[in-house]
Amino acid sequence: MKMKLNRAWANNEFIIHYQPIMDLKSMKVLNSEALIRWKQGDKIIPPVEFIPIAKSVDKIIPINNWMLENACVQCKKWNELGSCEANVSVNTSYSQLNQPKFVSLVQNILEAYSIPPKYLNLEITEDEAMEDFETIINV
Repeated sequence: MKMKLNRAWANNEFIIHYQPIMDLKSMKVLNSEALIRWKQGDKIIPPVEFIPIAKSVDKIIPINNWMLENACVQCKKWNELGSCEANVSVNTSYSQLNQPKFVSLVQNILEAYSIPPKYLNLEITEDEAMEDFETIINV
């Protein structure tokens, strides 16, 4: 599985599905959550099967950074298509947050695509949020 994961990264086999977050009264989409999937031929592999392996082979940071940038690209496209203010939520791992220049990375992506920061929500997984609470809050 580790070898397949490395090959998947090299072959751009990761895709993003967007889950809408809706206001049930108005039935309007308020936000969307970016969810990574691994497309291996005709098969879609859910993150529960490959994220733990990605963490163990030090691919989680590049995968999460790829997700962040591509979700912002999509957010920009949605905002260019309509008058609504599309927001996107992206899962962020503790190891990604712990990158020395994580804040600069986020700022550079937002600036590169002219996205106001209010359109990006960073979600920290619960199990990782407790690893170093103070660091996470500071970032």
